[in-house]
This record gives sequence, C-alpha cells and structure tokens, in this order.
Amino acid sequence: MAPTGLYAQRWNINVQAAGSAVNALRYLARYVFKTATGNRRLNLLPNGQVRWPFRSSQTGHKTHLDLTPDELIRRFLQHILPESYCRVRCFGWFHPAAKVRANRVRALLRLAPLLSLAQKQTWQIPEGLLPLAPEPVPQPPPVPAPLCPCCQKPMIFLERWQAGQTPPRP
Repeated sequence: MAPTGLYAQRWNINVQAAGSAVNALRYLARYVFKTATGNRRLNLLPNGQVRWPFRSSQTGHKTHLDLTPDELIRRFLQHILPESYCRVRCFGWFHPAAKVRANRVRALLRLAPLLSLAQKQTWQIPEGLLPLAPEPVPQPPPVPAPLCPCCQKPMIFLERWQAGQTPPRP
C-alpha cells in the first residue's frame, strides 16, 4: 500500500517514444486480458527452486528461469493492482458482444455496419435512407509557406488585398 502523501504530490512525468505501437500493444495486452504469468506449468526442481517458463522478448524463443519460491511470489505480486484500481475492461458499444449497439452507432455516423460474411451478402440499405456517405477523397498536402528572404523562416499570412488597393496601415 502506497503512503497517502504520494497521491497529493505533484508528479513530473517524462513521456518518450519507446519503439513501435505494435510492441507496446503486445506488452499492454498481457495486462488487459491475462494475468502476468498466464496458465503456465511451474516445475519444482530437486534443489527446492521453481522453474518458470517464458518467451524471451529479445529472441522470441521459449526459455525458462529457475527461481526460489519466495522470488517467484515476489515477482508475481508486483503485477497485482493496488486497491481501488481495476483492469481495463471493454464496455458499452466497444464490448465484443455489443455488435447491435456498435452498428447503431455506426448508422448514426452514416458508416456501413460491421457484418459477418453471410450478412454482407444479404445486407442492403434500408428504404428511406440516403446512401452511405462516400469515403473521403485524400487531399493533396498543403503548399508550404514561402520563406522570408531575410531570416529564411516561413512567412505567416496576415491579410490579403487586391491589386490597386492600398494596404491598411498598422
């Protein structure tokens, strides 16, 4: 249990990129869907140690670690959430079982519903509804601002006037 003074303290958090998003999602998925060790078989060794199998993150190969029972329990307990914290759960229309709700939301957003292969073959736009909005057409990237001839920094557009007009005074 953490001391109560830690919650009142202002924290300075340093957030940095740590590799690809795929690796981060794989790492977080272990804590969202399973326990820290999963349903792995632990073997008791003759010297009183426990053999804990795992997959090496560097090589991707299965390997094992021999630990004392106390060390195994200590490492496992580090993955138990503190009191009043909960694991990430899917709820509302994001829940995998809420396909009907998700399709209602998609209909409100004028998007095609999420359908199984059999449903896709028979689905048609209901009568009275306009066809679904077309996919957005990708736009060309904006033209970069011209550079200032003096400082070589991008110039900022403030105001435009027609040829023959006098520019407004500042």
